[in-house]
Amino acid sequence: MAVLPTLLLVDDEAHSLNAMRMALEDEFECLTAGDAEEATRLMAEHDVQVIFCDQRMPGRSGVAFLTEVRDRWPEAVRIIITGFTETNDMIAAINEAGIYQFVTKPWHPDHLLMTAKNAADLFRLSREHERMSLEMRYLARNVESKLEQQRRALREGLGFEKVLRAPNSPLNAVIAQARQYASFDVPVLITGEAGTGKAALARAMHYGSLRADRPFQEIDCTGVEDDILELELFGARRGAIAGLQTGKVGLLQKADRGTLFLNGLAGLSPRMQLALLRVAREGAFRPLGSHETQRVDSASIGRGGS
Repeated sequence: MAVLPTLLLVDDEAHSLNAMRMALEDEFECLTAGDAEEATRLMAEHDVQVIFCDQRMPGRSGVAFLTEVRDRWPEAVRIIITGFTETNDMIAAINEAGIYQFVTKPWHPDHLLMTAKNAADLFRLSREHERMSLEMRYLARNVESKLEQQRRALREGLGFEKVLRAPNSPLNAVIAQARQYASFDVPVLITGEAGTGKAALARAMHYGSLRADRPFQEIDCTGVEDDILELELFGARRGAIAGLQTGKVGLLQKADRGTLFLNGLAGLSPRMQLALLRVAREGAFRPLGSHETQRVDSASIGRGGS
């Protein structure tokens, strides 16, 4: 059997309390109190969802009591009952006590019941929203924790530790500098003699960065003609090139949020160097045959020299 929502009815007149209880008891679990002190005790003992409180009572007024409720039990939906002559005062008091609605006397049972149902729905939705917010924060923390574990595993398994070197190798200073640059989203140019491990260093910089769980794309630009290199890097829309039956996704797009390693930069034509410089500066490019600019966020590592 479903648990009925709990209402607290507060009024110093017994016949008014009885009338409200009779109008609502089929749909709600009704608690009654004759003054603010008794109502406060019931609030502390029960999980009250909705409160109907008369404004004019001996001792503390309804607004004064509901102001305390707002501070101590802010989730409870607060409704004030007032006479016609008090409506102006009630409008001013709504902000003071955070009142959801006020009901004027004489009230109709159907209107009272509808007001109670709407208030209970508001309470339920507020609780559900709070629960979902807590779950989202918990899931976000878990996801971030798992991502960091994955990044750490990648850094430890594929990062700088994989670059073989002697304990006193001059390469240690290069590795230390590369670690520093791997923490920033800046283009990097690696130079050196052939066979000195420039490609391995580029891969280590990727897996030692915050982009470790994103793609690492590599292309050897040595001796590649400009039109072929443009197609590989920028991609193309369908029909942009004769014989291209489908669109082609370029490496710049594939490396989005990851790293693009360009091997053999020194051999690029001035036109291709300028095109890549523009991508590095603007963070955008246009696929061949397209008039639309496409944003890209990738770390660029270039290899020059032999």
